[in-house]
Amino acid sequence: MYQFYTLSNGLRIGAEVMPQVKSVTAGFFIRAGGMTETAEQNGISHFVEHMLFKGTERRSACQLVQAIDRTGGTLNAFTSDEYTCVYVKTLDRQIETAVDVLCDMLFHSRLAAEDIALEKKVIGEEISLYEDSPEELVGDLLSSRTWGDCPAGRPILGTLESVNRLNREELAGYLERFYHPENMVFAIAGSFTLSHVISLLEKRMKEKFPPWLPSFPPCPMVFHSGISYQEKEAEQTQLALGLEGVSRMDPELYPLLAVNTVFGGSMSSRLFQKIREEKGLAYSIGSYPICHEASGLLVISAGVSPENTRQTVELMLQEIELLRQEGLSREEIESSKEQLAGGYLLGLESTSSRMSHLGKGMLLEGGVKTQEEILSLIDGITPEAAERVIQRVFTPDAFSLAVAGAVDEWIKAQGESWSE
Repeated sequence: MYQFYTLSNGLRIGAEVMPQVKSVTAGFFIRAGGMTETAEQNGISHFVEHMLFKGTERRSACQLVQAIDRTGGTLNAFTSDEYTCVYVKTLDRQIETAVDVLCDMLFHSRLAAEDIALEKKVIGEEISLYEDSPEELVGDLLSSRTWGDCPAGRPILGTLESVNRLNREELAGYLERFYHPENMVFAIAGSFTLSHVISLLEKRMKEKFPPWLPSFPPCPMVFHSGISYQEKEAEQTQLALGLEGVSRMDPELYPLLAVNTVFGGSMSSRLFQKIREEKGLAYSIGSYPICHEASGLLVISAGVSPENTRQTVELMLQEIELLRQEGLSREEIESSKEQLAGGYLLGLESTSSRMSHLGKGMLLEGGVKTQEEILSLIDGITPEAAERVIQRVFTPDAFSLAVAGAVDEWIKAQGESWSE
């Protein structure tokens, strides 16, 4: 059962007690990510996330991680398009240390000039490593091709130029603007008592915060078709084909999840069976939805030899058209619903997944769906709903395509080079 509480400073707390475990996962979810950045500050959310680990008024960078390492736990963070998460997983008896370290990082970061200069080098290496990996690069290519110059089309890491332009004043201003209790959620799952967690947070967050006024840059998401490619020295070609999907609040989200399960979401899917098992064109092939607040994307990805590029893309489009013409059988829909429910229930065994479900639901969706509500949404998927989402999303005449690695001449003949 979920429990909720709001501190006097506006911090929302979401909790789920799991008495059968001896661990706890706790984290702060902050509404700060790629979509809250201006073009000039591209990469600042990710940079701030890094700086949280560089030391506070009480602890050095090494002491921060040592405090959690000594408990046998893990301290980590990540940045996405729409939010940043900083979290700890540890034994339940170490909850005080977990809360203390998290609050220290988020609200007392030093942002020392020497650390900022050093971290620019570290993130520069991360960007270079990312750009050298066609598997990673193709995702950014697809986002840029699909969403253009809106924040969703920019890389989370930023560019070397945008990162190197950042200074301490900008980082401090970004922290003050977005790392405010009213713009974040504290989610926790595992073995604990909520009253104890509330007491710990009130003790660690005594400082006064200025009034917070929501101020997010506009992010119009307009789908753009077309092909972009970037050549990299590699043996394989990485493909990512995008179809305009649905937002995370769209009533057709769950029907899309069911359709995707049959289409490309598993090893038994149509794409996997046709392109890998029957044709032998790819080792990895599949599809998955990406859902934002305003829109979404259905991505079909594959890794192939350059000479198999054209045939693979054509087969992808053929499978899209076949799905559009024939739809799904009742047996396929029922099987996909069972697969969705099973995957969801298996994920509930992890304190980390439950913590993440709580945090994202509260921060991005205005509420958290219960287990019963989610299973009901899955069970309620009808053949009619599946057909509607097929006709809406699976449109072979309107798609974006990104290609990275070894690029076939066929792609070059009709695509747009990323370097242009």
